[in-house]
Amino acid sequence: MPLNPFAALRRPKQQFTRLEVTGPSATFSAFSADPYANDIFRAGVDAIARLAAKFVLQPRITFSDGTTADADDRLARLLQVEPNAFMSSFDMLYQIITLLYTNNNSYLYLHRADGQIVGLYPLHVTACEFTEATDGTVWCAMTFANGRTAILPYRDIVHLRRFFRAGDVAGDGNDAIAPAVELANAQNRAITDAIRQGGRVRGLVKFTGALGPSKLAAYQQAFNETQLTGNNSGVIVTDSALDFTPITDSAPTINAQDVAETKRKVFDYLGIPEAIVNSSFDDDGFGAFEESVLEALALQTSLEFTRKCYSPLQVARGRRIECSTARIRFIGMRNRVELLKHATPMGVLSVNETRDLLGLSPLAEDRVLQSLNYIDQDVAEDYQLNRALINARKDGLGTRSKENDD
Repeated sequence: MPLNPFAALRRPKQQFTRLEVTGPSATFSAFSADPYANDIFRAGVDAIARLAAKFVLQPRITFSDGTTADADDRLARLLQVEPNAFMSSFDMLYQIITLLYTNNNSYLYLHRADGQIVGLYPLHVTACEFTEATDGTVWCAMTFANGRTAILPYRDIVHLRRFFRAGDVAGDGNDAIAPAVELANAQNRAITDAIRQGGRVRGLVKFTGALGPSKLAAYQQAFNETQLTGNNSGVIVTDSALDFTPITDSAPTINAQDVAETKRKVFDYLGIPEAIVNSSFDDDGFGAFEESVLEALALQTSLEFTRKCYSPLQVARGRRIECSTARIRFIGMRNRVELLKHATPMGVLSVNETRDLLGLSPLAEDRVLQSLNYIDQDVAEDYQLNRALINARKDGLGTRSKENDD
């Protein structure tokens, strides 16, 4: 696999026109300010990306009888282990989700050789213009973060997007979060300035003698150098030639409620509760976040990978990329014990599945245990008829023998 998958790409010999469908011109430009530089925004994005990086991308095929099976081991290895020479599948998913939440657009290049996918590369795109060739194919004129450019077929670009409203191809920009991020940065600067201000010595210096303007400026500079600059002791030493009157600053303090409100605004924009960010969530909180954010993200990822990895004919014949969230199921220990208490006697879980929930290693031979208090539904009717016959015999209402009939 070449280290530079774009080396062999050449601009196709066709005429191009700007792609316009119903919305504004199909272009993408990265947000001028970088919200990812803010610690609150970054913490929220990191929490989502770390969880989404646990997705399992699995090629699957559905047969005409409705059964399904794993497919394409070679592609599965790219999706699940090593998509390219620089990163693991965890790194790839983490990066494309981070780019999605940072720019509201995320691009992944599917590098093909002889018609087969041989590498998957996340793209750091600062600008992209979508154009249409004379044969109807869509191409992406991309500018990367290192300043280089390339024209890539949109068919080979896995494109995830958020806030998909204004344009026909690209997601909207991150302008809406700019005020909240700016406020968060201002609060950080205010806290830092207040700490610095608290260690400074400020005051009024009055010289007892009459001084001309030139001497006054020289005395001021000498006083600053000897008494103020680098003075961390908080003590000023003077003589009878001058009087020093300290000035007490009332440094503005940042209200904790204001900081919390700023966090809430940023996290609400990202769609993530603060409990997920600081890992203080419970079962209900995580379940709500998983259903509202992670499952929607998994569905979007599955559909986009499917339509770009496979041709329309392959999709019609049952090929797809399944995005599983099984790795990120969360059940607290108390609820795990409660689940085992009710599920194990019914034979719903095997011994190894039970051990897995308890964090124990599996046994060499797995088996299913079930309480005798539960029976198969198919034999429930026979069981009830036999029980009724036994009870009838006990009451003297059993069937008559042949001798009694005679």
